[in-house]
Amino acid sequence: MHKDPLVSVILLTYNSAKYIGRALSSVHMQCYKNIEVIVVDAGSVDSSESIVKSFSGTKWLELPNSDMGMARNFGLDHSNGSYVMFLDSDDIYLEGKISNQVRSLNDDKLLDFVVSPAYVMRSLGDNVGIKSWTTGKIDIRSFFQGQCYSLATLCIRVSALTENCRFYEQDAGRYCEDWSFQFRLLLDGLRFEVMPLPSVLVELREDSHTVWSGQPKMKFVGLEVVKSALTIIEGSDMDHGISEQSILDNYRLKLAISYFTNGQISQGRLVIDQISGDLNHYKITLITLSYLIPKFLLISLFRNLWMKRQNSSFEWIVTPVKIKAWLDKHNEHLNY
Repeated sequence: MHKDPLVSVILLTYNSAKYIGRALSSVHMQCYKNIEVIVVDAGSVDSSESIVKSFSGTKWLELPNSDMGMARNFGLDHSNGSYVMFLDSDDIYLEGKISNQVRSLNDDKLLDFVVSPAYVMRSLGDNVGIKSWTTGKIDIRSFFQGQCYSLATLCIRVSALTENCRFYEQDAGRYCEDWSFQFRLLLDGLRFEVMPLPSVLVELREDSHTVWSGQPKMKFVGLEVVKSALTIIEGSDMDHGISEQSILDNYRLKLAISYFTNGQISQGRLVIDQISGDLNHYKITLITLSYLIPKFLLISLFRNLWMKRQNSSFEWIVTPVKIKAWLDKHNEHLNY
């Protein structure tokens, strides 16, 4: 009989044969052993299923044509653990992830979940990055500014999850579902702490679902989710300290830029026209650029600025030796 609480690890896959063995290896080689690993598949036609079933005890659940929010909710519905964690097929848990986080929740019964920073790498590179804001506690104000933790770093006490603490589905379940889920945990008043050491390694890939063409839809959905959150907060005692106009203008600015990065100039101008107040100077600048610069140069300009801004949001370091050794061990399970 296990004395340690059961931990449910919910892992999503869709044609993930190249990566999923590495992800599963990083879970099964944790020193904490009282776990159930639930893989929810959205309809793979590659060898993902056979790879998953080669890891003894791993549950394979099929939910064809599901979005990520739907699949995570499905995994939650079929989980039995006292604690729940999530993982994407191309990311890995670092050594001690499960044991350290379970210990923290066991020691403090007032906590509903714990979270940590995550290391980010690009294509098995020699450097890893950490987003600076993930080393401290993110509040309502920070979430309204688009900040969140890597979903895989969370360990949640299942008894704390109310019916409000679910993933959005459909479009909102496909785009920014990790950010909106964490936002809902915060809006529902769940208590959490940030553990100092990274617990997950996230790989940023060129073929991920966050390619350029998906950015306008992602930003549009983000804007709609924020509008919904503002409605929930209205009349409550939650103080985010930012005007509603400023919050919406910030998301409209991001949406407009996403249109420009895809050459959808007229759509970008329409969104920019709704901006006012503190961001009015951006409105004037962007509209002027959209008329003065040829489309192909405008696309190149905004994509380069976008990438520079993304890179600057990370604090990059040489990959620690211990992390590199752990990664190399699990890279043996990559299926090229």
